Amino acid sequence: MPLITGKPLPLDARLILQDIMVAAGVQQCEITSVARTPADQARVMFANLVGTGLHQGIAEQRKLYLPPGNQIIDVYEQNASLPADQVQALMAARIQEVGPQLVSHHCCDPSKMTVWDIDPATVKPPEKLPAFEAALAAAVADGRLSKLLSPHNADPALHCERPVGELPT
Repeated sequence: MPLITGKPLPLDARLILQDIMVAAGVQQCEITSVARTPADQARVMFANLVGTGLHQGIAEQRKLYLPPGNQIIDVYEQNASLPADQVQALMAARIQEVGPQLVSHHCCDPSKMTVWDIDPATVKPPEKLPAFEAALAAAVADGRLSKLLSPHNADPALHCERPVGELPT
């Protein structure tokens, strides 16, 4: 059985992820993020805005977010000279105003939507990462997942979404 470490997932999502891992030959991965509060979302967005890694920085983050998320990036840009905690508080307040679930599905009601991120660097064995991404994409195609974002389409993580409910038949 593949090993899933990190943040907990509901049973239906965990079973689907395990099936995907088996299909791809992946033995281990880590869930690095699940549901978030507006403050958590602001913290994550701030880190990705100031970061210099793959898909980090203002221009890259603007590619990732839709207009509601870009409003939060605007708050960052307008207040970047302030201390980090103040900027994040302003970002969190704006997330609350805009509607957290419109900024990121990580802020959706977890009783309706399960959202999780996997750090691609935690996929073991690492040479199975392309097969894992392909298996995740196949799970979107067959309805087991409703959405996948990845480093191939502007997200630094493997971002997976699925409505809460029964396993597909």
